[in-house]
Amino acid sequence: REPLLNTSFIAMEGSVPFVNFRWNKIANASHYEIQLAEDADFVNVVGTFSARSTRYTLKMEVPEGRVFWRVRAFINGTPTEWSQVRNINVLYQ
Repeated sequence: REPLLNTSFIAMEGSVPFVNFRWNKIANASHYEIQLAEDADFVNVVGTFSARSTRYTLKMEVPEGRVFWRVRAFINGTPTEWSQVRNINVLYQ
């Protein structure tokens, strides 16, 4: 999966960081859902996004600091369990 665990992204203040996410394909998945949060328990969710492939480019400003993400597949309309939680570090300069 990408980005690798504990990867840091630096963006200019006021700009939108482009972060590319990638994960392993799940057999028979119609689409995937990727979720970002400010905490590893996903209490403070930043956003939930849908992707038809195993890649998603985030094009929005996210909170500075550690951002957690996870992904799940949908097979015949039913979601799988969430993946392992991973994180990135976002810095604005």
